[in-house]
Amino acid sequence: MKISYNWLKEYIDTDLTAEQVADILTLTGLEVEEIEHIGSSFNGIVVGEVLAVRPHENADRLTVCTVNAGTGTDLQIICGAPNVRASQKVAVAMVGSVLPLKLEDGSNLVIKKAKIRGVASEGMICAEDELGLGDDHSGIMVLPADIEPGTPFSQIHSSYEDYVFEIGLTPNRPDASCHIGVARDLAAVTGQPLKLPANPSAAHKSTIDDRIDIRIENPDKCYRYVGMMVENVTIGPSPEWLHNRLKAIGLRPINNVVDVTNYVMYEFGQPLHAFDYQLISGKTIIVKDYDREIPFTTLDDIERTVPAGAIFICDGEKPVAIGGVMGGLNSEIADTTKTVFIESASFNPVNVRKTSKTLALQTESSYRFERGVDPNITRMAAARCADLIAETAGGTIVEGTTDVYPEVVKPAPVNLRPAFLKRILGTEIEINTVTAILERLGFQPQNKGSVIECLVPTFRPDVTMEIDLVEEVARIYNYNNIPTTGRIAFSKPSLLPKEETFQMLLRDTAKAMGFQEIYTNSLLPDQIAGIMPENEHLLFTLNPISKDQSLLRPTLGYGFLKTVAYNFNRLAEGMRLFELGNTFSATDNGTYHKGIQEEAVLLLGVAGQRSREHWTSPAVDYTVHDLKAAFDALARKLRLQFDQEVSDNLIRYTCSGINVGHIIVKKTDDLKKMDITRPVFYGELFVSALQNLYYNNEALTYKPVPKYPPFDFDFAIIVNKAVAAGDLERVTRKEAGPLLSNLDVFDIFEGKPLQDNEKSVAFRLRFIDDDKTLTIKDVQAIIEKILGKLEKQYQAKLRSQ
Repeated sequence: MKISYNWLKEYIDTDLTAEQVADILTLTGLEVEEIEHIGSSFNGIVVGEVLAVRPHENADRLTVCTVNAGTGTDLQIICGAPNVRASQKVAVAMVGSVLPLKLEDGSNLVIKKAKIRGVASEGMICAEDELGLGDDHSGIMVLPADIEPGTPFSQIHSSYEDYVFEIGLTPNRPDASCHIGVARDLAAVTGQPLKLPANPSAAHKSTIDDRIDIRIENPDKCYRYVGMMVENVTIGPSPEWLHNRLKAIGLRPINNVVDVTNYVMYEFGQPLHAFDYQLISGKTIIVKDYDREIPFTTLDDIERTVPAGAIFICDGEKPVAIGGVMGGLNSEIADTTKTVFIESASFNPVNVRKTSKTLALQTESSYRFERGVDPNITRMAAARCADLIAETAGGTIVEGTTDVYPEVVKPAPVNLRPAFLKRILGTEIEINTVTAILERLGFQPQNKGSVIECLVPTFRPDVTMEIDLVEEVARIYNYNNIPTTGRIAFSKPSLLPKEETFQMLLRDTAKAMGFQEIYTNSLLPDQIAGIMPENEHLLFTLNPISKDQSLLRPTLGYGFLKTVAYNFNRLAEGMRLFELGNTFSATDNGTYHKGIQEEAVLLLGVAGQRSREHWTSPAVDYTVHDLKAAFDALARKLRLQFDQEVSDNLIRYTCSGINVGHIIVKKTDDLKKMDITRPVFYGELFVSALQNLYYNNEALTYKPVPKYPPFDFDFAIIVNKAVAAGDLERVTRKEAGPLLSNLDVFDIFEGKPLQDNEKSVAFRLRFIDDDKTLTIKDVQAIIEKILGKLEKQYQAKLRSQ
């Protein structure tokens, strides 16, 4: 956002340099990213008189001008501007002068003698943008006729010199989106009084209801609407002072009425719009939305399809403006306009943001409304606009103001305890200093001894708590004035909550297993139901930003698959990814709100190649077993034992009878919908269930290193393919008893010589006895017990070869 130094000085008396002002603003939180010195280099620029103009003999669009630049010798200058004429007074850049105009390599333009299409040129007749005085490049600058040729340009246009601050405005400071807002902070630091414009003429108590009727049908989308009128205006160019103000901040002057609305917006931070009153049908203004899309042609002569729910300004027959975004071509100010209707309103930030984003149309108005505009400045801004239009366009203000304000916004009380301020800042600031700072910022402080009672002005929606007032005092007092102390002035923070500690453990474990963390959007497109049909109880947002962000995610899987598809399309070969985030679903009860279930979920996923092709071995793709191994490793880290239930494309995991997660094996057709043709597997674990199991688990106890060697025993069994290895493992573990130290499934085989409906599952068991060395006789009895149980329950046969 651009702020003019000269303009700022209209509201505060200061001798500070532009650099000093920039330092102060940055320390208060209004970071000045750049200072531009406008009109800083007019050396070698003089006033010239065009004596003659003739066509260039080798170029249709160029002219050869004879110019008197006061040197005693007439100059020949080639000019490409369409508006150059004999007898004009112009700005001439002499040979050797350096212009602010930047070339492609970043250097400034240096004027040299040159031949242009075979004709010599001894200088340059300048346009506005070439002198750094604005953006206009439509033609050369034409100067007043009474100036003598050879007069230095800096003498006649010293008013053009200015410093412009480029401020990186944060979204929480809508009050600083104007010159008065920035001046308020500067005045608070320097102690100088803030000089606001004189009370404008809007203080009339009479109304103009007999000239126009205003109604708000959607008070939730338009908080206030103020209207004023100026009649008998003459549309024309703005005066020079207004031109200079707007050009300094990069705005192109249009005409006196439109320029005034822009000027007041940059003065007060209140966007305004001017309508041609004669084009308002029915002499009625209705603020309302539509339940359908509406085609509408905006001021830039582009027909746009405005989404349903957007707020419109309508007359008695049709929409005439998109509320908070842009006016319509059907009611714009034209050269024939005689009566101007001024709109000053306050719109819902969310509605304006949604409309602006849907239309891909961000304007200076929407920029401010999206951040929030104080409804209590609308009347003053409208009156200021009416005064300036009357001044610059010669009109007469119609007495009175129409003001529709359904629900008045009042200052909110927030208190500040001096003791709290001292504890947070680590130093004591005098109460008089604190109250003076708060007073200059508009908080109306009342010192009650142990507490300072404040009323937060409505232009500061970011201040809602006591800690916000501490920040206000600190930034104006100057952080550099707060002494450094070696002592901690606040209490020692408590331990992290269990939830955060456990989630840190999950993240660290996933990273240790080689997974990379991803963050995906929690808002998904509404067509997810067709891509991921296993998700039920979908939860849609009431007022979505777009169709692609209309559904609260019921699973982390969609974001994972989108990430995988994105990386596959950029030639990624293999991925191990995880995400820890919240999912949402509709329910009868709800976590925080009735009807909404929010749950923390850990997603683990693998995709593509596990190992690349090498001259010693072919490439190997990830399988579902790689993901199951990761789940098992995580369970061991948490000292939990997962059980599996397999059905179709779902592997459900339980622990102690509690559902803790699942692995989804996506079908090829579903993956193709996501533009994925390579193997991809992912699973989700429910964090709260794991956390409860983890903290309720028995505490770790120390076990000495075994004195006696372990006894390993391998065996393989043949079972029906439908039998899950996890079920076999669970029975084996149970029957093995307390001597079992470890159990692994190290091989699963299908094919000849087995039957088509059979598979072989191989186990490796490790036994340890703390009291003796185990023998084959000791272990054989356990193995026979295991095999007997497997045979009885699953018709398992010991595989001999």
